Amino acid sequence: MKTDTANTDIDGYLLVSGTQHPFQIAEIMEPGRRRGDELKNEHGITAHYDPDEARRSAAEWIARGIEAKAAKRYANGGKLNLLVYANFDAPVISITDVRGAVEEASNSFASVWILTATHIGCARGNNELGNLHFWAKLP
Repeated sequence: MKTDTANTDIDGYLLVSGTQHPFQIAEIMEPGRRRGDELKNEHGITAHYDPDEARRSAAEWIARGIEAKAAKRYANGGKLNLLVYANFDAPVISITDVRGAVEEASNSFASVWILTATHIGCARGNNELGNLHFWAKLP
């Protein structure tokens, strides 16, 4: 991806078949976990971690993150794609649950992609970038 300093709504572009697709990027973590706190703490993550809670709540956490991005009402939001990094360890996240939970908020973007540490999935696809109705394992 390359950055565009002229448009602050765009974090970068994904080049597909000679066409640049603008992306906004979001990181979603467990409620109460803050990236800045972890960077300041020499011991790393100090938030309570419950993998069962992460599995049960993952779709809701992702939906809240997408809703927060949608609420910003980006210029040309309908043409802006969203890449969400789900930065939490949930043993099994249902892509069907995620798609259902984010359906309304994802309408603010051209497409919405969810990236975990091991997989990528699509909450909202489009004709240009396609669609994934399942989790694809990352190489």
